[in-house]
Amino acid sequence: MARQFKSAWQCLGRFDMKATAIDIRRYFQPALRTPPWRVKVGVGSFLTFEFGPRVRDHGHIRGRWHLWIYLSNWKLLRGKRQLVDSDADRTLMTVSTRRLEEKALTNIDFNARTQETTFSFDDFRLVVSPADYLDSPMIAIVTGCFLCQKTKY
Repeated sequence: MARQFKSAWQCLGRFDMKATAIDIRRYFQPALRTPPWRVKVGVGSFLTFEFGPRVRDHGHIRGRWHLWIYLSNWKLLRGKRQLVDSDADRTLMTVSTRRLEEKALTNIDFNARTQETTFSFDDFRLVVSPADYLDSPMIAIVTGCFLCQKTKY
């Protein structure tokens, strides 16, 4: 999977890194304090976020920074109230996750004990955890969140 990105995308970090909270913040530093201008539910419960200036890529408009969350469980909270999770109805997932558009990504935290990554968008939190159907949860959380930068060909 990583090789398909090499021609058009430079993905930050290593796909097999052993993450710590500091590593995660450094990894996502280019998108911090930046609001996604598009949040989209993809196949199943995959989520994609577009950050930064719009760029054209093979006829598609994407952000310079592209966050892709896949093969993971996730839940979206506002304050202490859960709005939606990765098992919800697709319409509810779409409506709820779109609320993150134009909200700045303010923090990222990785909890090594629970293997949860929390993305904070102002007063919203997206909590991503390893999918329960995979053999190796560390792979799910580390390879499940990619932040890629569009590069020139």
